[in-house]
Amino acid sequence: VKMLQDWDWEGAERHFRRAVELSPGHAQIRHDYAHFLLGQGRQRESAQQTREALGFDPANPMLISCLGWHQLFGGHYAEAHQYAADAIAMMPDQWAYVIQGWALLGEGKRDSALAAFRSARRLEESGFTLAALGHALAATGRTAEARTMLDSLLELGQREYVSPYDI
Repeated sequence: VKMLQDWDWEGAERHFRRAVELSPGHAQIRHDYAHFLLGQGRQRESAQQTREALGFDPANPMLISCLGWHQLFGGHYAEAHQYAADAIAMMPDQWAYVIQGWALLGEGKRDSALAAFRSARRLEESGFTLAALGHALAATGRTAEARTMLDSLLELGQREYVSPYDI
């Protein structure tokens, strides 16, 4: 609430630190704190919280994917791709496929990136996956297909909430 509704960043950080103090081995608290830190531009601290969370829950593919996400922020595409692949091997998930797609785009592997984004969409057709695929299509010069994705996003927005960010 402090972070998402009140935008009370200092209060949110106090609450996260207190939660970590009370439950230092709780992976989800550390994962959520990592997202807060990343939103604050504190990439290194965020990655550390994710690594610590993974230490408490080493078989969690979402946490492995998040390590890939952190690597994307640093421009370490090969590492991001590997984390995503590891997560997918454990449990195919749209988030891991999107991270893999972003990493592959960063490596200049356009066709493989598009395949990853299409896999994400097959697993879950959401505003997030449609937007990720649409962005990749536009970035690879496939503007007609990208416009089709935008149309799909707008149509989906008539049935359910779609973030304006995704559009």
